[in-house]
Amino acid sequence: MITSTQEQALSDARGRTLQDKKVPFLVHREDFRLYPNTPLSRKNPDYVPYDGQPTDDLATRRAYVEGRAHRRPRVVNSAAEADAFDIGTATKDELVTFAMGEYGVMLDASKDVRTLRREFMAQVDALSAKETLS
Repeated sequence: MITSTQEQALSDARGRTLQDKKVPFLVHREDFRLYPNTPLSRKNPDYVPYDGQPTDDLATRRAYVEGRAHRRPRVVNSAAEADAFDIGTATKDELVTFAMGEYGVMLDASKDVRTLRREFMAQVDALSAKETLS
């Protein structure tokens, strides 16, 4: 039996060791070796994100670090950084998790996402009406 503390520790450990899927490698500034891009290794200032190919030769990685090679532009989605939760773009799993975590509402994950969105909004409207009356 795993306690909630142990489960949280395991979850934290997985978060520190999962390799980034979008930019999977870091390159060392001095010797240009590649290293897996994990949250813990990103904190090391000697490594920079490397969006080239892992099969690139040493000269290509050196040019990349020195700024002579092409880099992908950094894309920031400011809407994704907002605090609001958009149920129109949320997946079924995200919606079920959000409803339970934020509102304590249990949604039936076997239903399709459109039905879940309607049910969730009905619950939110009902909760808002109760708060208004109080």
